[in-house]
Amino acid sequence: MCVCSSSYYSSLIIKGIVLTFYVLLDYQYFLVKKIFFVTLFKMSHISPIYNASFAIKQEIQRFESVHPSIYAIYDLIESIPDKDLQDKIHNYVVCIEDAFVNSQEWTLNRGIPELRLGVLGTPQSGKSALVHRYLTGSYMLDDSPEGGRFKKEVLVPDVGSCLLLIRDEGGPPDSQFAAWCDACVFVFALDCAESLDAVYQYYGRMAQGRSLNDLPLLLVGTQDTISESRPRVIDEVRSLKAAHDLRKCPYFETCATYGHNVDRVFQE
Repeated sequence: MCVCSSSYYSSLIIKGIVLTFYVLLDYQYFLVKKIFFVTLFKMSHISPIYNASFAIKQEIQRFESVHPSIYAIYDLIESIPDKDLQDKIHNYVVCIEDAFVNSQEWTLNRGIPELRLGVLGTPQSGKSALVHRYLTGSYMLDDSPEGGRFKKEVLVPDVGSCLLLIRDEGGPPDSQFAAWCDACVFVFALDCAESLDAVYQYYGRMAQGRSLNDLPLLLVGTQDTISESRPRVIDEVRSLKAAHDLRKCPYFETCATYGHNVDRVFQE
């Protein structure tokens, strides 16, 4: 009876030890897993520079939202009583859909290099006129408050043809814009002090989104709207100080009306 009891209790003790061992292993695994994910979380939140997973999810969401909207437009087109108008709008939407489906991410050879240029400034800075003059050779008086997206082939020494992507941002830069840029042009109007103040603000926002040490910068002062009624209020000394404050970046004064220094901005 005593032997049986001893064997019974011994087996219980052994089972208890084994169970405790597995519990400890599970707990250690839990701790290791917790430490891993906490560390990973902290690493991804060290700064708001860029979160790859978040960016990927956003891009998928953006991409998948396009076709439902296009199909909804097709449904609305069917309700238009004028058949000729219906066909015209339908053809335009087909062109838009084809352009979306055949965008560069699906068609462009991986061997073709890209240059991503961001352009920042207030709507009064003259940035849209600067970009328009560079792309078309003509002057556009009105700045676009919503900005724009443009593409141009450029020749780079020792590289050859490159696809230049110009992103004229309609407002202050966010972390996504900061991470996207290969280079950035800050634009202000020489007859508008507020536009230069905005350059400092936008520069600060960019610095929050990424390190600017390896990002080529350029500062541009535009002369387009200077006149007797709108005299120059930012002199060269103040402009050069601003360029010095922006990591001693190059500074140019341009005039999109006549094309002065416009090409030079985009070729530097």
